[in-house]
Amino acid sequence: MGKNESQHSGLIWWAWASLILLVGIYSYALIDPNLTLINLPAWTAFRNVMVQLGYHNGKMSLVLYIVAIIIMLVVALRIRRNEIDPSPKYVLICGLILLTSYPFLSHDLFNYIFDAKIFTVYHQNPYLMKANDYPQDLMVRFMHWTHRTYPYGPTFLPITILVSFIGAGKFLLTYLLMKLLFVAIFIITYLRLQKHNKAIALAFFTSPLVIIEGLINVHNDFLAIAFVLLSWSLTSIGPKVLLILLSGGIKYFTIPFALSIVKTHYRQHLMDVTFLLITVLTGLAIYLNGAHVWYLLNFTPFLIFYPPLLSLVIECIALLAYSPYILLSGWNGPGRVAYHDAFFLCCLCRNRNNLLSITK
Repeated sequence: MGKNESQHSGLIWWAWASLILLVGIYSYALIDPNLTLINLPAWTAFRNVMVQLGYHNGKMSLVLYIVAIIIMLVVALRIRRNEIDPSPKYVLICGLILLTSYPFLSHDLFNYIFDAKIFTVYHQNPYLMKANDYPQDLMVRFMHWTHRTYPYGPTFLPITILVSFIGAGKFLLTYLLMKLLFVAIFIITYLRLQKHNKAIALAFFTSPLVIIEGLINVHNDFLAIAFVLLSWSLTSIGPKVLLILLSGGIKYFTIPFALSIVKTHYRQHLMDVTFLLITVLTGLAIYLNGAHVWYLLNFTPFLIFYPPLLSLVIECIALLAYSPYILLSGWNGPGRVAYHDAFFLCCLCRNRNNLLSITK
């Protein structure tokens, strides 16, 4: 790489890292008013400014969010079309920035922490007990869905229990460790994909959907699809099967991806069946629970093989479905129509040819 190319690469990745930083700062606009992460005057002043923006100036907050999504699309498109690889320094910088962001569009992370806490602190079974059974716990003040028992598969709970043990009952430490887990898996997955296909690795690393829903909002769907992608980057069947089992045991949506590691001359047909099954399972979940933007994470193993502009447009349309939530500081109305549009675009436009190159 020449000096000019190296400088251009550095500038574009500084732009991307700066954009991620601004999104990370903005994420505190919708921090839960009942949550105090740090008892410091400077933090309190910053928090008050962000709460004023997120909860009392919804229009400005929405404008900032939409502008950020559009800029992410433009910069990511430039990176992908020119196949500008980040140096290890920028990979680490982006990871550290994402570690410090706040899950502003979801409270699921707090549920993951509390579900593990039921086991590690209260020595009870989270499949039988729920957050509402511990009204004295201060975490309940800023949690949602406190009335449900543990809803996920059997492989995610041991992972979160391990993090909870290391966190030793300290909320902030456990919170950061849980985010660190997701960021670490993100970086490992990117590095493994880069060894096989740089373009696909970049599509994953610069995916607005993965960054916002997987790493900022910390949905465990991200871990499930990351394990699928990691399985594709390996050659030994044993580790492949183990990763698929880990993935399917987190969210059952990804179980059909077991077909993607079968060695056969009919692999293309198996991938078609896999896509169909994922679509049916996601459609069923939408019918039962309503449309959620993070469901689109289940299609990440397909989306990263799309032409850059198409995949980015689909992801950004889906993320714009949060507009009513940001404008009103909550789901006070429907407002998920855009997600449906993106979902059906995904179903209609799947690119299946390049997908086979990494699953062989």
